[in-house]
Amino acid sequence: MSPCKMWINKALTFPVSIGILSHPNLKSCNLLKPCAFKLYCNSSAPKTETLIMPLDETDVGIHCYISQLPGFRGVLKQRYADFIVNEVDTDGNVVRLTSLDAPSESVEEKKEKEEEKETETETETTYTSEIESFRLLAGDTDADLLKDFIHRIRTSGGGKDEISPIAVHNYFKANLKFLVTDTVDGPDSASKCIRVRQHSGGSENGRGSRKRKERGGKPFDSRGTDDWPETLGKFLRFNLFKENKDTQEALGVIGKMLGVQQRAFGFAGTKDKRAITTQRVTVFKQPVKKLASLNGRLIGIKIGDFCYVKEGLFLGQLQGNRFTITLRGVTADSEDTIKAAADSLGRSGFINYFGLQRFGSGSVPTHLVGAALLRGEWKTVVSMILDPREGDILLLSCSLRDIVKEAREYYKESGDIDGTLRKLPRYLVAETAILQCLKKCPGNYLQALKAIPRTLRMMYVHSYQSYLWNHAASIRVQKHGISQVILGDLVLCKEDSTEKVTEAIITECEDDNPIEAGDSGLLDEISGAAVPEEIVSSVKVVNSEHLLKGEYSIEDIVLPLPGSRVIYPMNDVAEIYHDLAKKDNINLTECVHSSKEFSITSMIGGYRRVFQKPIDFEWELLRYTDVNLPLAETDLDVITKSRKVNIGVEDFTNESSCKNHADNNTKRSEDFKTEYNNDIKDGAEEGLSRMDSICDSQPSQVALKLGLTLPSSCYATMAIRELLKTSTSREMVGATEEVELNRLENQVDNGGGGGWEYLCLVRKLKVRRSDKVLKHGLSILNDSKKRSKLGGEEWTLYEQVAIAAMDCQRTDIAMDCVKVLQKKFPESLRVGRLEGMLVEAKGSYEDADNIYEGLLEDNPLDQVIHKRRIAMSKAQGNISEAITRLNKYLEIFMADHDAWRELAEIYVSLQMYKQAAFCYEELILCQPTVPLYHLAYADVLYTIGGLENLQNAKKYYASTIDLTGGKNTRALYGICLSSSAIGQLTKGCNKEEKEGTELQSLAATALEKDYKKRSSNKLPLLTATLKNLKL
Repeated sequence: MSPCKMWINKALTFPVSIGILSHPNLKSCNLLKPCAFKLYCNSSAPKTETLIMPLDETDVGIHCYISQLPGFRGVLKQRYADFIVNEVDTDGNVVRLTSLDAPSESVEEKKEKEEEKETETETETTYTSEIESFRLLAGDTDADLLKDFIHRIRTSGGGKDEISPIAVHNYFKANLKFLVTDTVDGPDSASKCIRVRQHSGGSENGRGSRKRKERGGKPFDSRGTDDWPETLGKFLRFNLFKENKDTQEALGVIGKMLGVQQRAFGFAGTKDKRAITTQRVTVFKQPVKKLASLNGRLIGIKIGDFCYVKEGLFLGQLQGNRFTITLRGVTADSEDTIKAAADSLGRSGFINYFGLQRFGSGSVPTHLVGAALLRGEWKTVVSMILDPREGDILLLSCSLRDIVKEAREYYKESGDIDGTLRKLPRYLVAETAILQCLKKCPGNYLQALKAIPRTLRMMYVHSYQSYLWNHAASIRVQKHGISQVILGDLVLCKEDSTEKVTEAIITECEDDNPIEAGDSGLLDEISGAAVPEEIVSSVKVVNSEHLLKGEYSIEDIVLPLPGSRVIYPMNDVAEIYHDLAKKDNINLTECVHSSKEFSITSMIGGYRRVFQKPIDFEWELLRYTDVNLPLAETDLDVITKSRKVNIGVEDFTNESSCKNHADNNTKRSEDFKTEYNNDIKDGAEEGLSRMDSICDSQPSQVALKLGLTLPSSCYATMAIRELLKTSTSREMVGATEEVELNRLENQVDNGGGGGWEYLCLVRKLKVRRSDKVLKHGLSILNDSKKRSKLGGEEWTLYEQVAIAAMDCQRTDIAMDCVKVLQKKFPESLRVGRLEGMLVEAKGSYEDADNIYEGLLEDNPLDQVIHKRRIAMSKAQGNISEAITRLNKYLEIFMADHDAWRELAEIYVSLQMYKQAAFCYEELILCQPTVPLYHLAYADVLYTIGGLENLQNAKKYYASTIDLTGGKNTRALYGICLSSSAIGQLTKGCNKEEKEGTELQSLAATALEKDYKKRSSNKLPLLTATLKNLKL
């Protein structure tokens, strides 16, 4: 039995409502005004929605791990080559770049030679009968002219007037299609001639020059030449290799060089930017030599392995991706810890959560926007997208940050759409589309939202589906463990071929058209291939008969993404969907508005595996000294070393030969890999040995290199999370940036330059290195040349240096910086905030409070000022005032977890336990799966005492054990204490407590086992304590 499952049936159910206190004394308390908690975005408080803290894993339901093994630390993506992604096509082949060259004799050259040969033959023999027929129609003179023209096909010619010009035109159109005719003026003004020319494939009469009836009803495609041989595939397929570029950016560069639009390209899915990736791409009607010639001009991009195919690629046409991931700077208690974790990942896999990428990287997560869309709050959604937000500082480069912020603030203050559009960068697609539509249709917010490209706007609703799925997956693991299928689980039927189905999602609105080509590249996460409807019907509910037969394993379990055609588990896991949706005022079975596109009931829905094992998993530990030494081989490395291999020439004129070429490339790629792996390994070891001999002072570091294949829509970051037991929200990304920050700091301190980059990174990471910021910031501000290069960023630096100076008690420097900013921005609230902070730093708290109070009158939703006033009250020791201000703050910003926790800790320090209990109840409502809150709440209830509180404390100690997998010693001891206290109060008369003796026994046994393992010398002390508690 798993540790999680051990406790789930032992703890009593939670109280009916932990948001309403049952203590009459607390209800009359004025220190904390009761308020109904509202989850994130809410129709009654739209102004607070853009003030959300950075997204954390727990915010989107990511809580659990499969294994209970300890994790370790490692740095991901220190180099681009540390994260290599190769697409896996629908046939299961790993896409690799094996050749950059076009064939020595291209298809075009072959085609031209064949056409020339055919033309010569046809001129001499084939058209003899046609010329004789024409002689009967037009006479000997014109027939001789035609014969001479065919021999001189490159020159223009004409004929004399003839009786029936229409018959001549029709004759050429029917019998000599390689020639075109038109009527022109003759030698004199009264005569007309029929001009005969070679068909050049050009356009004479407008776009395409082909009438609709001649195209067979098909729309004209302007992405390539219209003169394309029928025997040749219309799409040129190639492998795209890119470094530190996203797919759209790379194709944009290639398209610009070719002179074609991005819609001419097709691909199966977008790939990571901060990585080295290889994927298949198709382009419509382009010559291979033209593309191959781009390699010499492309930077960070290479293309190769060309062949022609009949069909272009579409989003979702892939089986998955092959990842080669290198974790550098790995530190753990021992190498055994790393090895055990890696083996466990390969053996048991990971929980198939939607990663944080699914929910956006901005300060307004996409699932919150999706929730507002499902509620039909169109105006609120527009505000969430357009309003100013502090989170933009974390996302944008220093040069763009102020531009976007200024544009948002300008629109908020003025409502000037034209002026905002001029200021807004073009890459902000959603914002631009909304504003352009509002300009045409003022006040029509629904229409403005529909102006956003379809793929992007549907991302919001899909994100909310993913948010519900993540929470459901966490509840399934927390309540029922990972060891077995239980009654009511949903599973994929064994008789169906579902090996390739990891995420069977059909999330498009039933009545809508497919995604347009122009929208397809915005996000790959919501653009999976259409899944047949039978996949939805291939899911069944596990019954007792299935359990007895043991037909299904844990790997078969799926959970639904809400929609009209899905079924929910027939157990308590289903409740989480409706409970969470209800908190967001969303009904999963009914639509509250008329827009089908933004309605759960108009979406089919789908299913996703809960547990995913990596395919073809392999790993190895490496040692290195030089951080610049690559530890993994890229496709381009292989090509560079294999120039001596003669790849040969292939015929690309048909799809079967193209497949043979692809198979040969795959074989050659494997041969190359086998041939050069040892060379690279030996070279790396030789390089390491050489560096060790030169730089003995540099310690050897450990790297973990992983190779794994994941189906499409699975997140490699979730696999790494399972391995490291570390959140992907801050720590893993922060570890990489922390390394870069330390490197830049050492470089700047040693006079190596990079001071501005260092200051930008400090600001981005929100770390407090005030002495360094003051030193390096002043060195830039005091140098007029350096300062002038900053442009608008100069004022950001003044602000940063001012705050650092206050931290270092250099109020004189801070005052100088603030004066400069006041002169430049006399009406700025932000500068006013700095002025208040400066006065506060001088110790003039009353004057600072007056400044802050004045600023709040103009902007009552300024979180920073509210928090400054709270901190100032605590600094003065005025705890009563701090409590009052915290309560006032929480009335406005109810979703600030940190504020609730700080208020709770203040109450505990003052022994105001009932008020502290209220705060922890709010925290549990907000984040029900965070064990820390359950434990703190149980401690408070135990301290308050009384039979009801002790019983509830025991329940929350049990829930803490459940959430931590049975590994919280404090909670185990809490159950023992609570049980003992309840026993003393009831003296064995409570029937409910008699039934709870098994839980007490389990807790005591688990405690003894834990002490025996961790601190056996203290086991007698524990035994004596438990004996005194009469357990």
